[in-house]
Amino acid sequence: MVNLSNSKRSASSQRNPDLHQSLASLAAHTSRSTCEVVVVDNASSDGTPEMIAREYPWVRLVARHRNDGLSAGINAGVEASSGEYVAVLNPDIRFEGDVLSPLA
Repeated sequence: MVNLSNSKRSASSQRNPDLHQSLASLAAHTSRSTCEVVVVDNASSDGTPEMIAREYPWVRLVARHRNDGLSAGINAGVEASSGEYVAVLNPDIRFEGDVLSPLA
């Protein structure tokens, strides 16, 4: 199994189109039966947790109550994952093919 931790910074007061596009491309190009997806929300105020619950119910959300920085968010995502391997990705990544399932 390959786990993804997609940690985002939370200073934005706007919606998070990068994360939405990243998850959409992941869903289109990766088998969710071989990948666990963990998104860490570092106390954002942009509606990210609600967007994930509404549009990506297969994503495990780790909602942090304060932003302790990127490294703390990554560590929380790794801790919440259950697989042998973890790919830490930024929310601006786009998948053009199934590059993760072969690693599982």
